[in-house]
Amino acid sequence: SDLAVGQVRSAGRLDLVFTSPFANQIFLIDPNAAFSRPEQVTPNGLGPTVISAVDLNQTGNDPTLDDLITFTAWNSPPNEDTLNLFLSLPGSIAVSGDVKTGDPIHHTARVLLKTGFAENFSTSQLVGGTTTFRILDSQTAGFPVKTSLAGLPADVDYVSAPFLGGANFQFLFFEPGMAGLLYSNSDPATGALSAVAARTVGLDPIRSVHVINDGTNFQFVVIYNDGEYANIYALNASGLPVLEGSLNPPAGKLLKGILGSSARNFHLLHGASGQSSSASVHYSHSGSWTPQGATPMPGVGAAAGISNVFLYDKEPLVNPDAKLIETIQVPDWTSALVIDGGGNVSVMTETFSTPTGGLGGGSMVALGAKPTGATFGLTNQNFDEVALTSGEGNLGLIPVQISITPPAGTYSRYITPELTVPSTAGIDAYYRFDTSEAWTAFALGSDTIPPPGNTLTPFSIFYYAEDTATGQRSPIYRADYSFSGEPGSLDSDGDGVPDHVELNAGLDPLLGADSDEDGLSDLDELLYGSDPTNGGEMANYGGNVLALPPSRTNDEDGDGFSDFTEWVGGSDPFDPASTPASDPLRELQNVFDLNIIPQSQSGNTGDRPDRNSYEVSHTTYSSTDLRLHDLHGDLIHHTQTDNHAAAVFPNPYGEFLATPATGRDLFVIYSTPAAFDMDQDDGFPGWGRELIGLVPIPSLDLTPVSSPYGGADEATEAANWLAAAVAHYGVQTRTTVNAQGNFYDALALVLFERIVGDLLRDRGTLSSALPVSLTGFRDTIPPDGDADSQEVTMEQLLSLQTYVDAEDPGWLLQDLFQTLSDEARSGTELNALRKLANEIYRISASRTYTDPELLKGIDPALHPESDPGLFPSPYETLRSVVHSLPSVVGDVDGLIPLPGDSGDGPATSYSAEHTLSVSDLQDADEALVNLLTLLSQRTTQTYSATVDATSFSSRVPLLNDGGTGLRLYDVNGDPFDFPQTFDLPVGTELEILAFDDRTNLPAGAGIGIEVISATITSFPAPIVTDENLNAIDDAFELYFLGGNTNPFNDADGDGFSNLQESLEGTHPANPASTPEAPPMPMEIPAVKISRSGDNLTFELEFPSLYGDQLYFLLQTQAGTLSSPFVESTDSATNEGANIYSLTLPAPAGKSFFRFRLALRP
Repeated sequence: SDLAVGQVRSAGRLDLVFTSPFANQIFLIDPNAAFSRPEQVTPNGLGPTVISAVDLNQTGNDPTLDDLITFTAWNSPPNEDTLNLFLSLPGSIAVSGDVKTGDPIHHTARVLLKTGFAENFSTSQLVGGTTTFRILDSQTAGFPVKTSLAGLPADVDYVSAPFLGGANFQFLFFEPGMAGLLYSNSDPATGALSAVAARTVGLDPIRSVHVINDGTNFQFVVIYNDGEYANIYALNASGLPVLEGSLNPPAGKLLKGILGSSARNFHLLHGASGQSSSASVHYSHSGSWTPQGATPMPGVGAAAGISNVFLYDKEPLVNPDAKLIETIQVPDWTSALVIDGGGNVSVMTETFSTPTGGLGGGSMVALGAKPTGATFGLTNQNFDEVALTSGEGNLGLIPVQISITPPAGTYSRYITPELTVPSTAGIDAYYRFDTSEAWTAFALGSDTIPPPGNTLTPFSIFYYAEDTATGQRSPIYRADYSFSGEPGSLDSDGDGVPDHVELNAGLDPLLGADSDEDGLSDLDELLYGSDPTNGGEMANYGGNVLALPPSRTNDEDGDGFSDFTEWVGGSDPFDPASTPASDPLRELQNVFDLNIIPQSQSGNTGDRPDRNSYEVSHTTYSSTDLRLHDLHGDLIHHTQTDNHAAAVFPNPYGEFLATPATGRDLFVIYSTPAAFDMDQDDGFPGWGRELIGLVPIPSLDLTPVSSPYGGADEATEAANWLAAAVAHYGVQTRTTVNAQGNFYDALALVLFERIVGDLLRDRGTLSSALPVSLTGFRDTIPPDGDADSQEVTMEQLLSLQTYVDAEDPGWLLQDLFQTLSDEARSGTELNALRKLANEIYRISASRTYTDPELLKGIDPALHPESDPGLFPSPYETLRSVVHSLPSVVGDVDGLIPLPGDSGDGPATSYSAEHTLSVSDLQDADEALVNLLTLLSQRTTQTYSATVDATSFSSRVPLLNDGGTGLRLYDVNGDPFDFPQTFDLPVGTELEILAFDDRTNLPAGAGIGIEVISATITSFPAPIVTDENLNAIDDAFELYFLGGNTNPFNDADGDGFSNLQESLEGTHPANPASTPEAPPMPMEIPAVKISRSGDNLTFELEFPSLYGDQLYFLLQTQAGTLSSPFVESTDSATNEGANIYSLTLPAPAGKSFFRFRLALRP
């Protein structure tokens, strides 16, 4: 943001000194060097904004060198504004001291008050909306103020010189964009500045003011407006401006500035609007100021200053923690980097010649000594197959590296960015969200940065790192983040509560549906009014305390309403006279109702599961406990079998009301105890055995809560959403799922575990051969302590739904399970395995009666179920059977290991008790092989689509496929996000590989698809623009030439015009980069006109080589030259042999013709 010039490092040699707040460093550059390798100095403060070079009379400094003064403005309050001093010592630059300024300084410079006296330095300090200008004594300790002026305009700038011809200086203050000057004279004796007086120098706004010298007197030049013209003034003895002359830019240009190089000389810079200077016109004075000729200036475009030599402490691309130590810029292309035994660095440099000739003119360039610690490097061309380029400008030495993840961009999920460094040893990191805030220390390796406020608005993070040993700092980086979709719509964990509402409630929007793990979802708790962050919350009813959430089955006061229903409905669960007015549980659609009737075997041979459980009020037998877990193993519901008035099954059955319906979790798992009472068989005792089953979570057609973001504070927006959610869910009807729970479910579950485990191992997600278990909530660890199964995470399960390749496109887990469930109940391929499962459960049920009272008078010979043997768990037995089944035909041997095969007594031997034939066992052993042939992988389709003008006008991308359109979603059902690093222009063609089997994507226009990959197959042809009508593409012109240029000039003096180099693609500012074709004329060709009969023929001589890129458009004008030319659509035809011609009917009267050389669109 600022530049100074001074003899800082060596007497007699000027340094360019740059600084900026983001660079966080001061850079010294030798302007005569062939390559850019700056020296850096770290100020004490953060964010240097302005700098000046002036000799300070300080102890120990080199009096022949200039010292540095910089102002840092990004420190933590209350010391955010600080002046930092540096001394040029023999051989080094050292920090001298800091001065808190209290208010920002927006300008500092070296300044004289009187010719022949010591230099001082000035500061322009913003104080309460106006500027106080001070000149400080650089030769006295403490730098006392020599003179000052207060109340100047806020954005004031100034020039000074002895305009009146004496030794003392006069000061002219101006405010860019405003008319007029303020004049102040310095006292010849004391140097004090006089009060400012207004001076009129025209009525137009001033752009800039510059000092020149005509050899006798100092003058000043005022450039007006945007550079439309300038006036030259002198000051008379009264300090009043006297007009001496004017300056005007060439047509189509604007004045950019003036360089007063020496007495009687200055250089006038001009260029196109919005572009850098393209030419320097030398003026000299001999009686008057006269131009001596123009010199083209190289453009300042995007190609300038890009780093292309990178030095590291370790081999990069091999070591992930390789630390970047220095970047260097050497034109144009680098390769063959060498760090010799003496620590000197050299590279091969090449220049770009032609599109076909490529790089050439290679030579080794010595870059000097390597920085400490550098051992490896990268260049543009490290391998023949790999070329590297960087978008970073040259930063020189990189004292500390730091990065942020995820990178800046727009995200569809809540993020908590993290700062990372290659090595945390001795490195501190800091961040803040705004330049007015204090910096916050970041704990590297363990910390994250929660976004400020909520997810409704974009935010920025400023961050840097510091080496605690050296005090060196990284640049200050800025990462800008935003969240996609309409404000307030983001729901990262898919729990039905928008992120901004969760943040306002103190919840983590990434944590999931039940933050406090109390069995009640965050959404339910917010709707019911309880605290979703407190898993131990209690409700008080007149001294009676109820733990939240209350039981859904217990009825404390016996009034027919469960404690949960009364709590939600607002009645007193301890008072039978207090009942809810209606059933409030019927009001939520983010949940579903699940009814389960557990059915068991009687124990008789040949029976199927047809025995029911008991109701809660049964006087002899107990009802059956039913529990519901999610796939994380968390208990989410508990109930008992009972009689229900509006029965959906034969009573009794279990009713799970308001089961959380988080679609991403796919399933819930119901379970019974290991043994439970069931209907008695002819008066004989009966036991049910453990039943476990998966229940797919239904796909709910859930319309979103309508609560548009209104721009209020986050608490108000959260309250507005909650009120809308209560009203929204209050009118919904819940989905009901009815399930018969029996051993078929257990069989389907263990088959699902087996197949999922095999698939995860095939993908390399799991390495252990242990069986997969989804029922960790009931599994036990054997006495030897060695687990006999392994759990899988939800993310691992969901990964099976994602695409790997054409051979493994993925599996829809609910569809996979449905196939298994259908086969387990009635499929022919599992007939024998189903028989075996039935036998295992039947035998277990018939051999578990242990109550002597129930056995009195029973003849064991007639009722073998009276044998009180203890069999292993039928569920575990079934799991072990399924996990032992072969998956390929060659491994089928008809042998199925069952507990008891190793010689256990017949009382506990399934193998001794079952009634299956050898053929049945053979078929059961082959069941998995046959079953696998029935399973279907996900189906994919490749679509061709095009980006049109409305593709990204809504949150969900909608691409044009030639039909109704394609709505793009990701694996979670969220809108598909293209990378943030580039935009897709209208006309971009893509090939979309997608799943076409998703039936639960949100409704909308076109076809909804789950995107696997999107490949760009074609970008639209570049739009050639030539707004200044000079036949050079504007983008090329801006990049290489800095803006508007004369097409027939030769910017690099290589004999080829700028126009020809743009057509050939060579570098117009590099004389080593030249076209292969012969040079074209350096001017527009003459037009030859001939008449034949009633026709006119126009002929131009111009290289035919460029006929496909350029054409000549005819412009006509009838009558006199005072009227404008009109351009027609007629153009001269490329006839070959470098001739272009056009034949037209001759006009009836007098006409004028001309041709415009134009780029073809």
